[in-house]
Amino acid sequence: MADAVQKHPQWPWLESVRGVGPVLAALMMAEIGDVTRFRSIPALWRYAGLAVKEGKAERRQRGVATAYNPRLKTTMYLVGTRMIMHRSSYREVYDRYRDVYDGRGWVKAHAHLAAMRQMEKRFLADLWRQGRR
Repeated sequence: MADAVQKHPQWPWLESVRGVGPVLAALMMAEIGDVTRFRSIPALWRYAGLAVKEGKAERRQRGVATAYNPRLKTTMYLVGTRMIMHRSSYREVYDRYRDVYDGRGWVKAHAHLAAMRQMEKRFLADLWRQGRR
């Protein structure tokens, strides 16, 4: 996988992001495919399972087809966790939103996941912009 991902046009940028190694990059890019197929950043967020619908994060429901890729959603959770652990430049986004959500009196786990979602969305927005270049 490491050899295959190094041939991907976005690998030089992905390699520069702390916490995103060749394995996670390969898993993520295999699920996303060509980012230019998404007409906008929110379309990519929706496909990754990070969109908000009616003020809440999308979830799976019994008997209803999902509008997102569950494997990509899981991979993005792993990417976000690694970015926090490795103190990526995106960690600043996480810390800023974590302070906001903690100030609202949310449960710590809820604040953590909401802040991580914002960090992942910023990362995907930058990935989409890099893919458009």
